Amino acid sequence: MKKLLGILILIFFLSETFLTSKVSAGVTFVDSFHVGSQEGNARGVAFNSDGSKMFVVGNANDDVHEYNLGTDFDVSTAVYVDGYDTTSRDANACGLAFSSDGTKMFIIGNSSNENS
Repeated sequence: MKKLLGILILIFFLSETFLTSKVSAGVTFVDSFHVGSQEGNARGVAFNSDGSKMFVVGNANDDVHEYNLGTDFDVSTAVYVDGYDTTSRDANACGLAFSSDGTKMFIIGNSSNENS
């Protein structure tokens, strides 16, 4: 893989659910997507429950970036939608998660030291 400026989102297949202990065994690289056009310092990625949307947060542009995925969980099919500015709550966002029903977004950062 050639080195690109910015950040790549990488996707891997796991031979076991939530594989954490056998890192080299059962992990297969699938694809990647460069998000450097929107976020040069990505810190977190999340997907909606059906995998049709991907969200990237970072602290270079201080946004949560939304992407539509043409194929569920396939980052190579990502199309940028829009960004949500996080600076009013934290200008150094470094992670995000969503509630199971998708009605709440949680952002963690380290400039205001709050969970937003």
